[in-house]
Amino acid sequence: AAAELVEVDGVNYYRVSVNLPVGEALDDIKLTVTLNSGNTTVDANWTLSVLKYAKSVINGNYNDTTQDLMKDMLVYASASHTYFENALDADKAAEVTALLANHSKAMPEGEAKKPTDTTYFTTVGVNVGAVPSFRFYLAAGYTKDNFSFKVGNRTVEATEGNDKYGDYLEVTMYAYMMLDDVTFTVKGTDVTESYNLYSYYTYAKTLGNANLTAVVEALMKYSVSAAEYRNAVIGA
Repeated sequence: AAAELVEVDGVNYYRVSVNLPVGEALDDIKLTVTLNSGNTTVDANWTLSVLKYAKSVINGNYNDTTQDLMKDMLVYASASHTYFENALDADKAAEVTALLANHSKAMPEGEAKKPTDTTYFTTVGVNVGAVPSFRFYLAAGYTKDNFSFKVGNRTVEATEGNDKYGDYLEVTMYAYMMLDDVTFTVKGTDVTESYNLYSYYTYAKTLGNANLTAVVEALMKYSVSAAEYRNAVIGA
């Protein structure tokens, strides 16, 4: 990953961004820094991880909202490691278990919504990656130009893509947005329909895959904590 120079409170820092698929979220990140000064070269190495950061917050002097965010993130990440068959080693698994001792959160409740008409999209699904998204698979004859999208009351831009299921329009959903309705409107018509994670959860439970169900449940709970944390930070 390339480093970029950023300024924070008048101080220059080098920032390195690493995108982690959710099934690798708790893997170690190896960082090596080489500093050349005159005839001297200094090498430094660090091992970083989301788990180490979460542990420092959970064991630190932070409020309940922040610590709950870290705990629900760990639940989601741990469930994702299991679902994507990237099991944590024994030491990390034990750390996660200890950090989550006595932690629980009720499942959020909401109305499941999905399009009732397949004229415009053949199906809608959830893609779980570094950033979760909803994918609307286009029916024949339709393109991105035929639709506008909103998440809650916010207009959002869909991106085009293609996978083994066909062409799709993808709406990126940050954690705090995951329980919001994604609404599409067919331009030039009065057709407006919605999709949400509650609907996907209903579908996931029919598949008989306990690991998938656990990931979706963890994502839903994490979304609640992420929204609460965001609201606390921005004063909403």
